[in-house]
Amino acid sequence: MDDALLNVNQWRTISSVAVLTLVLAWESLVPFFTFFAGSTGERVRHGLKNLALGIANSLLTGLGFAALWWATAQWAQAHEFGLLNWLTLTAWARLAGAFLLFDAWMYWWH
Repeated sequence: MDDALLNVNQWRTISSVAVLTLVLAWESLVPFFTFFAGSTGERVRHGLKNLALGIANSLLTGLGFAALWWATAQWAQAHEFGLLNWLTLTAWARLAGAFLLFDAWMYWWH
């Protein structure tokens, strides 16, 4: 079973890198053919617009989700909501439990 999972992970990595390489090659070559023909400045402006949009998207999404996470954590703490609040644990056990639950959640989500 472990060998099968290792093979799946290797093929997933190889295929992801191959697809990413193909998309990068396509994105790098296509602008030279039609849309940006003869205009290097237009290609640079287009790239800068995409970069600015990507940065803005990352910042807004990151800040939005961080704010939602913070508000949810504050609400859960104020209302003593959650599995770790229902159990009487020491601080170290609570920290270890939080880490393990978060790790399990991220594993399941991924």
